Amino acid sequence: MYYFNPGSYYERNILCNPCGEINREPFTSCALATINLHAMVENGIFNYEKFKEVVAITHRFLDNTVTLGEFPLSENKSVAERGRRIGIGTIGFAHALIELKIKYGSEEHIEFIEKVYSIMRDTAYLASASTAEEKGCFPAYTPSYLDTPWAKRLPRHIKNKIKLSGMRNVALLSCPPCGDTGIFTNLSNGIEPIPSKKYIL
Repeated sequence: MYYFNPGSYYERNILCNPCGEINREPFTSCALATINLHAMVENGIFNYEKFKEVVAITHRFLDNTVTLGEFPLSENKSVAERGRRIGIGTIGFAHALIELKIKYGSEEHIEFIEKVYSIMRDTAYLASASTAEEKGCFPAYTPSYLDTPWAKRLPRHIKNKIKLSGMRNVALLSCPPCGDTGIFTNLSNGIEPIPSKKYIL
C-alpha cells in the first residue's frame, strides 16, 4: 500500500478502517463525505461545473471537520492534525449512468468514469493547495510529498501548484462502499452497478 499513500514519506500504514477503504497508521481518523453523482445529472446531461463546485465545497467542509472535530483520544487528535487526512468519495454512480443512458461496462462508461474521477481528483487537489495558501499546509508537509509515487502520477499543472503552495491535506480521496448510506438515501452504492432492476423475495 506504500504506492497509494501520499504520506508514505513520513508515516507507515499498517491497518485499515472497518470497511477497508482507507489504509492508515494507528489512531488515524476517518473524515469521509460522499457526493451524489445522480444529483449532478440535469435533463439527461451531467453538470460538470456543478460537480467541480460541490467537490471544492466538500473539501472545505471536511477540512473544517478536522479542525473542529472532537476526538476520543489525544492520539487521534495528534495524528489527524499532523496529516489532516480526508476522503471525498461518491455515491449514486449507477443511478447516474441510468439517467445518462450509459451502459455499465461500455466504452462510453469507461470514458465517463475517467472524466468524472479525473475532475474530482484535480479539483480536490487544487482546492487543497489553495487552502494551504490561506490556512497553511498540513504540519507533516515537506517537499518530499512530491517525490511519493502517488504524487508523481498527478498532472503537471497540479504538481506545479503544489510546489508553489504546498498541501492542506496529505490525502483527499476515498471511495467507500457506502452500504448503509446507499440504503438510507435509496442510491446505488459506491461505484458498483445495480445487479437487477427487480428482486423477488
